[in-house]
Amino acid sequence: MKNLLLLILIISASCSKQQQTEIYTVKAGYHHSDNRGVVLVDDNISFIFEVNNTWYWGEGLELSKVYGLNWGNPQKNSIRLATRSMGYYVKLYMFCHSDKEITIIEVGEVSNGEYYCSLGYDGDYWMYFDGKTYRVDAPELKNAFLSFPYIGGNYTIEHDWKLKITTQ
Repeated sequence: MKNLLLLILIISASCSKQQQTEIYTVKAGYHHSDNRGVVLVDDNISFIFEVNNTWYWGEGLELSKVYGLNWGNPQKNSIRLATRSMGYYVKLYMFCHSDKEITIIEVGEVSNGEYYCSLGYDGDYWMYFDGKTYRVDAPELKNAFLSFPYIGGNYTIEHDWKLKITTQ
């Protein structure tokens, strides 16, 4: 009986998703924090991200990507939480590539603190943030990869951008 209980505990522990916190850094003058090819089991992710003083770097520059999913090519099929520094606060966006067509939806404004977001694909791209769900048409997709923090466009910033992300 003890062996059966132990086996049940081991199986249930291995089947449950565990929180994992990672600190990503986009170094001053660079675009990427990480270029690993991480294939996901699911077509969705939930995470807590922390906005801190490194998220502020002037106003109106192109969007930078916080975290998200892609299906083989981030510039062809992807959904990501994106950000734009507005000086003393940050605007957040749902940023989608769907067969090279870009859709950008503003989802909120934030300042220093922790925030919850989930995003994924269920036949459409979807994002949940601040009590609201946003949806965008998407093509048929399989085998999601994780997309890591990225300073967008043709610019870089003069200080390190530090991102604390805890997956759920």
